[in-house]
Amino acid sequence: MDAIEPNWRALIAFGLAWMIACVGFFFVSGSLPIRAAPKAVQTGVGPLLIGFNLAGVVLLAAGALVIAVLELRVTSLIVFGGLIFLFAPFAIQDLPARLKDTQLGLCLFLAIEAIALIVLSVSGAIAPLTRVFGS
Repeated sequence: MDAIEPNWRALIAFGLAWMIACVGFFFVSGSLPIRAAPKAVQTGVGPLLIGFNLAGVVLLAAGALVIAVLELRVTSLIVFGGLIFLFAPFAIQDLPARLKDTQLGLCLFLAIEAIALIVLSVSGAIAPLTRVFGS
């Protein structure tokens, strides 16, 4: 494994964060623009859930990219990140419609994003961010 990527922990952290960010991007993009979203998402707290999901996707993607730039080889970043981005839409394709096009699906994905951000911070995977932004 060291011949491919010596920092495999950072590679796993990047991969998980990037995967959730990419899947989240495709998941939320199905509800944009809001006026073209399914009726179940247009009403109530749907637009707010879309906004929070977009914020979570941006935070995860930014964190994943900073970790990757600071800790990984460029080849690992390009190959691993590209493969994840390429296959991310297939994770959304097989979801049932009751999750894809509802507020329940947006709530569940928001919870997944929050858990991913918490796991990244607790595991120390975002420790390299302190080199960029200070502590």
